[in-house]
Order: sequence, then structure tokens, then C-alpha cells
Amino acid sequence: MRNILIGFITSLLLINSSYGQETNKNDSIAAFKKVNKWAVVKLTIAYMEDLRDWSSNFDKKKISKDQKQEWETYKKLNDGYSKFTNDLNLDSVAKILSKGWEETRAKIFQTYRLELIDSVKIKHFKTVGFTPEKTMTNNSNRTKALEVINSHYDKLMTEKRKELSNARSIEVSSQNGKLDVIQGRKGIDWGQMILYALLFFSILLNILFLRRLRTLLKVKPQKTYVSSKSEVGRNSGGWNDIEREGQINTINEQKNIIKELNKENKRLSKVISSNNIQVKEGDHPTGNRITSSTGNDRSIEDSKPIKVEFKVPEIKKNFIYFPSPFEERRFAIEDASPVEKPTSLYVANVNENTNKGDISLIETADLSRALNSPNIYLETVCEYENAYNSDAKGIKVVEVGEVVLDGEDWVVKSKIKIKFI
Repeated sequence: MRNILIGFITSLLLINSSYGQETNKNDSIAAFKKVNKWAVVKLTIAYMEDLRDWSSNFDKKKISKDQKQEWETYKKLNDGYSKFTNDLNLDSVAKILSKGWEETRAKIFQTYRLELIDSVKIKHFKTVGFTPEKTMTNNSNRTKALEVINSHYDKLMTEKRKELSNARSIEVSSQNGKLDVIQGRKGIDWGQMILYALLFFSILLNILFLRRLRTLLKVKPQKTYVSSKSEVGRNSGGWNDIEREGQINTINEQKNIIKELNKENKRLSKVISSNNIQVKEGDHPTGNRITSSTGNDRSIEDSKPIKVEFKVPEIKKNFIYFPSPFEERRFAIEDASPVEKPTSLYVANVNENTNKGDISLIETADLSRALNSPNIYLETVCEYENAYNSDAKGIKVVEVGEVVLDGEDWVVKSKIKIKFI
């Protein structure tokens, strides 16, 4: 009885612990999703500041004419998104970056977006893996931006815990038009109490079942005498004293097997007699027939095997052609074409059922644009096996990539490996 009580208490503690862990995990994910979009923009702004040594208080007169457009784009982003906001559209931010910061959009903004939003491999901001070269120092603007982002994340988590605590301990009631706050009974969660009651009844039923089973096992079976046709039974006088029910079942199973063998023996005898097959002394088996010394030969031919054909369901695939990607790892769905066009650079072999497939560079296409501007046409969806050479005459595909339809875009999950030749 003591062991049963210990098991019951342990089960209650495990349920309460798992419930608390699940609640904390859900709260963490909810807080992360509120901050992650702003974090992508905040880290991109920090990179721009580290790259140009700019800040919100930087003197505009020191900006050169070549950097005027970059400064205006930076100021627009910094004024709009330097402070936390939950109302932003990353596609709109990408369009803003297209004015003077195209390379930053492709290599920095899209990489942060892939790590914090598209891949969803983390649920907090203390392990952001991507670190641009210009932001590797401890006192960089990236480090300061991460401190601000984590501060907002921790603030949301604290607010979530307070809301949960208040919901459990305070009941709000309205009487005579006045709002009275009444201290609730702490520690009572009726949902958990119901679960505990169900668990208690389940354990009680199991105990009753085990006791009933133990009572049945204590009943001693009567002695039963069973006729045994086995060799051992005949040697001992023809009868065995069976005292266990398990032995009775075993003997019954053996008797059933003997009956089945007798039936099979009779069936084979009928087959032999229907074919007039006789085996006499001096007969010698040869292959699939028996040769008699009397000269009467009959052969038993094996039945021909039945051929069963299984039709494998055909997986429908179709080819889709794309021009250059509009951003890192992404092709617009409206740019996809079922036929190859003069502007086509990539082709995907897609399974219609799963909207997944392989993607490759079209080696026979006009690659002059790609060779002249590899950062726009190649780097976004390709990995180089050798260094880029401006004198390269062509491109060889070493390994195809993987593409999948995600919402309104075709997303490259694994890049194409290419080599310049």
C-alpha cells in the first residue's frame, strides 16, 4: 500500500511539472514571435551603423554625395523602427533597402530573416548565430541591439507571468456599479483537480483489477486426465495426469496440428491416386518425375507460377522555369513559367503532389548576365565550388538544390552547387 501511495504522489508531481514546463514553453514562443520581426530590422540597422560608423546623431553635412541615398534610407529605417514595434511588414522593409542597400538586403537582412523567422530553429535571442564581419567586436552596435532586443523579450515574458499569476489569484466582481477586487483562493486549479481525480480513480481501478487477478490465480485447478497419443503417453500406460491449464492448452494445440496434418495427408493421397502414380521397388526419382522399372513413365510437372503485376502509382512531375530570384533563396510565383523563356536561368523538376522538387541552373541558357553580376543572379541561390573568375566562359552544375512552394514564393531549401569553367 505504501508503494502505491508513493507512485500516486509521484504521478501528481510529474503532471504538475510537465504542465508548468509546457506553459513556459508556449509563453516563450509567443514572446519570441512578437519580437522576431522587429529584431530582424533592428539588427540590420545595427549593421548599417557599424559599416558606415553612423548614428542617429551623425552630422548630415559629413555625408558625401555618393552616400546621400544610403543616408536617407538609413534615416527612414532608424526613425521608423529603432524603437520596438509589433506592427511592421518585412516586405516593405525589403523595398526600402532596395534604395542604396541592395547588397545589405541580400546578405544581411535576408540572412537574419531566414534564421529568426523562416527556419524557426530558436525561441529566444541569446543564441543568434549570424554575425557579419563588421560587427564581430564586443562593443559593436550589433551587441547593443541584441541587449535591447533581449530586454524587450524578457519584459514580455515577465508580463506574461504576471498575467498568469493574477488570473489564478484574483477574481473580479462588479456590484452596485462599483468594481471590487476580491482575493481568490490560492492554489486551486479546477482543471488540474479534475485531472487528479481521474488519475486517482484510474489507479484505484487498477488496484482492484490486480487484486481480482491474484484471487483467480490462487484457485487450484482440478485434476484432469487427458488421453495422449504421443509416444511418451503410450509408454506410460496411455494416460497423463495434467495439473496445469497451460499444459492442457499445449496438448490441445498439438492435437489440432495433428488433425491438420492428417487432412493434408489425405488430400495428397487423393492427388496421387487421381494421377495414377505408383512407386515400386527399383524406381528412381529423376528431377520432377519418377521413372518406373516396368517402363511406364509418368511425370509430375510443377504448376506454373502465377505472375502478379503491381502497378506503382506514377508520380506526376512537371518542369518549372524561373528567371533571377527577387531576393535571397526566393523566386516569385508569378515569375514561374511552364516553358523555357529567353530570360529563364533556372529549372525545377517538381512533384505536383507535394510541391517539392530539385532545382538546377540551366547550363545551356544565356549566362552572360549571371557571369557579369553574380551577386544578383547566382549568390542568392547558388554555392561556389571554386572562386568566381570574371574571365569564366561558362558554369557547370556540380549538385542540384532543393526547392519548395511556401505561400506565394518558391523557396530554395538547399542551394545549387556550381563551378565556374
